[in-house]
Amino acid sequence: MSSSLCNWLFLFTIFSVAGSEVTEVLQRNESIHGSEQIHVTPPGGTNDTDSVHDHRDSGNGEEPTRGFRERGRRRHAIPTMPSPWPPRKTVIEKSCARPKRHGLFTKHDKDVINVALNVEYLLAEFFLHAVFGQGLDGFDPELSKAGPAPVGGEKAHLGHRLVEKVAKESGFQGMGHIRLIRSKLKDNAVPRPQLDISRSVWARFLAQALEQELNPPFNPYNDTLSFLLAAHVLPYAALSAYFDQSSHIVGQEAKKLLGGLLSITSAQDAILRTLLYQHREETLETYNLTVAQITDKLSTYCTRLIQDHEMDETVFVPFQQNLEQSLVGSILTVDKDFLPLRLSPSQVLGLLYGSGNASVPGAFFPQGAVGKIADKFLRR
Repeated sequence: MSSSLCNWLFLFTIFSVAGSEVTEVLQRNESIHGSEQIHVTPPGGTNDTDSVHDHRDSGNGEEPTRGFRERGRRRHAIPTMPSPWPPRKTVIEKSCARPKRHGLFTKHDKDVINVALNVEYLLAEFFLHAVFGQGLDGFDPELSKAGPAPVGGEKAHLGHRLVEKVAKESGFQGMGHIRLIRSKLKDNAVPRPQLDISRSVWARFLAQALEQELNPPFNPYNDTLSFLLAAHVLPYAALSAYFDQSSHIVGQEAKKLLGGLLSITSAQDAILRTLLYQHREETLETYNLTVAQITDKLSTYCTRLIQDHEMDETVFVPFQQNLEQSLVGSILTVDKDFLPLRLSPSQVLGLLYGSGNASVPGAFFPQGAVGKIADKFLRR
């Protein structure tokens, strides 16, 4: 009990000494800074209340009473210690200028997208007719924008379920692409051009590729293998054109649109060429040629039409230049650097015209494609 009382007395003594020291410091600060008053004069005159307070005293000649904080004044200023560190310098970095953002579609973008729309019309009509025996007019006539009906489309004899599914999806994807492009371009979208997807056009195309008369004439709607040989030509032309045109557009929405078309068409091309690769050793007894030989001839013919001897690599012909090019064959459509091919608008039109000249229509576009870019070549 006595030890506890001693402890309490010891603590009380310490707190008493500390309190007296704090009181002494506060009184010293008040004596030093007590005269530093901040007088706030309202706009337009003096503050009468403050003047009364200024003359108020305690009645015995001493300084005015400071027992309360008067409005507009500080009781005393609290000194602050200077910082031992130099002032921090604020670094203001010059921000880089934002890149200029273009609108959704420029005028040139719309012209380029219309070239793609021509190709999408061709792909959709060919695949839809091969699977269903009818094209856009049988599903959504408004998509054609009152363009003439295609010529010569037939329902193909597709005995392979996977090939039929690929053709069906490719046709519906083409419809979706056409609908999307028309919704973006609105009145600037071109109508469906006159298309010819008849067996006679395909027969001439393959006969020129093989450089011989075919008897009987080639018919892409006759069987699965004939369909694959014809079908793989169209996505090849489309994706090569889209990849080239993607570097010539500047609108943000146009880039997204063309990038989407490029990705889907590339997948279509890869699937069709893979299916062909699986049949590479099969022989078309009618012509006594294997699938590999025919695709080799087709690739050489397309290269001749686009007038670029370093652009195309066939489906199965082996490379001979570098280690990575010592593959058995090339399934994907690539150039000598293993990048996607590039076909300018004039090249893709010349290929699909079957003439190698964008000013001479024919083949799948007997009257030529429609749109500003296509018309420019046709007027030459």
